[in-house]
Amino acid sequence: MQSRRINISYSIIPPILRSFCAASLCALIFALNGCTGTKFLKKGESFYAGSEIKLVPQGDIPGEKRIRTMLQTFIKPAPNAKILGNRTSVWFYYLAGDNSKKKGIRNFIQTKLGSPPVLLKDATPEKTAKVLEQQINNDGYFKSTVVSSVETKKKESKVIYTVILQPPFVIGNLNYIAFDTTSVIGKDILNERLLIKNQRYQLERLQAEQQRIE
Repeated sequence: MQSRRINISYSIIPPILRSFCAASLCALIFALNGCTGTKFLKKGESFYAGSEIKLVPQGDIPGEKRIRTMLQTFIKPAPNAKILGNRTSVWFYYLAGDNSKKKGIRNFIQTKLGSPPVLLKDATPEKTAKVLEQQINNDGYFKSTVVSSVETKKKESKVIYTVILQPPFVIGNLNYIAFDTTSVIGKDILNERLLIKNQRYQLERLQAEQQRIE
């Protein structure tokens, strides 16, 4: 008859030490809860908590995930990282205080442990909305518009970029008229062209084709 094995383990950590570890963990959590950095903000300031892109397609428009990913690359800066819900590095930055000497323990805390706060004003929502609108039009979605709005809660602000997305324009007739298409070079240009009929308009691809021909 095959026997069954039971694994038994014993804790060699004394009860008093386990209690101390638990208490220390709780103390650390409570300490981190005070590292939000909001108490250092001036009146009217708030931390930048990131952004969200909302697409409002005007019709059946494919590729929404690609569009959202493309636009996200033009949104700067990134918000401060959080640990257990707290901006610990920002707290260290403020804790160091005046760092005019650029050396010593104060400089170490501010530059090695800390990082400057990223505020809502650094995100420049209205300016960024114009950048996104230009990019979405350069990608062929002409007449599309982008507006920004801000949601603020407990001195944290999230920016919402709403994109009224129009259907994309595509290339119609494509004519190469500046060279002899029957020549060797002309045939090579036509055979290796980057633009084709019914392809979505993209300013970047159009510029690449112009450079290739030149």
